[in-house]
Amino acid sequence: MKKAASISLLCIFLFNTVGYFIAFKTVQYQVKRSIKSEMKSGLSINELTAITINKTDVANIERQKLGKEMFYNNELYDIVRSTETASTITYYCISDKKEKLLLVNLDEHINTHIADQPLKNSTSKKLVDHVIKLYFSNKQFVSFETYSASALFTSVLTFYSPITIDTNSPPPEFV
Repeated sequence: MKKAASISLLCIFLFNTVGYFIAFKTVQYQVKRSIKSEMKSGLSINELTAITINKTDVANIERQKLGKEMFYNNELYDIVRSTETASTITYYCISDKKEKLLLVNLDEHINTHIADQPLKNSTSKKLVDHVIKLYFSNKQFVSFETYSASALFTSVLTFYSPITIDTNSPPPEFV
């Protein structure tokens, strides 16, 4: 009985901690799958939104998922195809209103349940913010800093002096 109660309490705490994120990812997957099936059904050019952008302004567009999604004028679009001329790029997109609404709801949830907590500047919040920035970042990079063990422990080795025990007599013998 105690084991079942402790497992159920653990499940409640885990759901409270990560449950919203799991539900968010599930709904996001369903929305993406419905958009993907809509794209595979063969949309005509009239059903798509054409967005023409100068090549100099392409760097200002926030792109997601290796160029399959983009934010443009505070709207989320799924890119079906694109054409390129000498000075412009035209994207033929589907306006992804369901996923945009989902992201707005996630942002609202974070602002009401996480950001309004009294521990705004706590170390755990900073860590979560950093992980979120890394997860949703367009740029993926890994940085490794190398340190040599000899450089790290030179100060420790200079202060170390082994303890020597002078033995005046041999150890006792067992009879």
